[in-house]
Amino acid sequence: MPHPTTTSPRPSSSRTSSISTITSPPTGSPASTRFLNACLADLCKDKKVQAYEQKEHKDIGKKNGFKPMELLQSVVLISDEWTPESGLVTAAQKVQRSKITKAFKAKINEVYRSN
Repeated sequence: MPHPTTTSPRPSSSRTSSISTITSPPTGSPASTRFLNACLADLCKDKKVQAYEQKEHKDIGKKNGFKPMELLQSVVLISDEWTPESGLVTAAQKVQRSKITKAFKAKINEVYRSN
């Protein structure tokens, strides 16, 4: 099983796109031991991980001049890989929004109910 990792967004020069890179928690940090012993699906369900990801994305949005209404209010972390085989992206890696909406409808509705 591959080493579980978290995503950390990297600022982009364009306000309309963002690029996420895969990084590991710092070695020796309290989080590193926790992440080493957790699988990706468990990390995606962890409220602390979700809060961390949301805060990181908001901070980057603020640094890039996003208006309050443009900042994320919630995040949904998914451990499923988005591949052409799963139908969630095309062969050219274009996101299939309608298929993603159908596949994760329950999780999306849960976010709207909780906010």
